[in-house]
Amino acid sequence: MKKLYQILNTVSSRRIIEWDVDGQSFQVLNKTYFTNNTLPDNFKHSNINSFVRQLNMYDFHKCKRSTEEI
Repeated sequence: MKKLYQILNTVSSRRIIEWDVDGQSFQVLNKTYFTNNTLPDNFKHSNINSFVRQLNMYDFHKCKRSTEEI
């Protein structure tokens, strides 16, 4: 959990991961960079699915986004 907090709150991650306005969720903006660089720098793997499973263990869940047409 500590590594996740560090990843989500470092200045260098702001182009890769972004908190939503409400501060209740985050999204990975650049999945390729996150998978190839951020994950191996912080974990022993570069598997996004393993990362998602880890998040699920801490009661994080994927959110479905509705898109509004303008």
